[in-house]
Amino acid sequence: TSKDFSIEQEQLRRRRALRDACRGEEIKRPYMRMKRAERKVLLNHLLVDDKRNTIYCYVPKVGCANWKKVFKVMRGHDAWPGCLPFSHVTAAVPLSSYSKKQKIYRLKHYYKFMFVRDPLARLVSAYIDKFTSSHTAQMYYDYYKKHFTRLVSAHKFHPNATDRSFNSSHDEHIVRNFRSPKPRNDTGASSHHVTWKEFVEFVISLKQNDAYFNEHWDNYDNLCQPCLIDYDFVGHYEQMTDEANYVLRQVKAHDLVAYPQRQGFYHTSSRDRVTSLFRTLNASTQQRILDVYATSYRLFGYQRPTVDKATT
Repeated sequence: TSKDFSIEQEQLRRRRALRDACRGEEIKRPYMRMKRAERKVLLNHLLVDDKRNTIYCYVPKVGCANWKKVFKVMRGHDAWPGCLPFSHVTAAVPLSSYSKKQKIYRLKHYYKFMFVRDPLARLVSAYIDKFTSSHTAQMYYDYYKKHFTRLVSAHKFHPNATDRSFNSSHDEHIVRNFRSPKPRNDTGASSHHVTWKEFVEFVISLKQNDAYFNEHWDNYDNLCQPCLIDYDFVGHYEQMTDEANYVLRQVKAHDLVAYPQRQGFYHTSSRDRVTSLFRTLNASTQQRILDVYATSYRLFGYQRPTVDKATT
């Protein structure tokens, strides 16, 4: 169809741009070339459907919950049609479960795909979902507090971390590194919740200290290694419906399942919301958070927002 032809032409452009951005990185036998830590992250994010010789690299906050539901249908664990219940549990098997020889074979011969989105929009989506939604905010607040405690106690958090402290009391559980003595809540959440600005500074600190990134805000190159894995399809979240269903046609699953529509409770991050939150940051913070995701912007051709030099 004309729509498929348009998608295929766009794929040629994206994959060519990706190869150029990777500077001719060799992609033969990628499993053998990776560092151990990189390999572990990658193999746990590559989901395999042996029935259709398909590998999907899942990226949180880029429609992966729906893709996991699709994989359940493809493997016969759920019926269709209709909207499947929300679940991050998937029937797909991670590539890490296979032997070395089996991994190499599947990476070479299977149809491999991944989806990305504008990096800043993904970060905003992660913040809204994990720190402002009632059903996940407490869980991720606990995660946030735990990692701040470890970074500060090791004096690795900030160049001037030695005279900064983490107050672990229940009433003042957000580190003083990012909140004044009289915190101003700019998100509408209760005072013990992490604000957008605090979250951004937290992510910046992880990059500065080469610390562990949660998968919900890690870079695409860390999760899916697109310069080492020769993906057959690199989709964009912004065109998810058309491109996801194109992928399903390619793997001969289109007669079994369609990519699900977004469910009513799901809160996405509009472009206006992303821009608005970005502009609440001062110019230095804007530049630093964009630098954290510089590789993701470069590899996938998204336009970086302009830093507002007028902000303070």
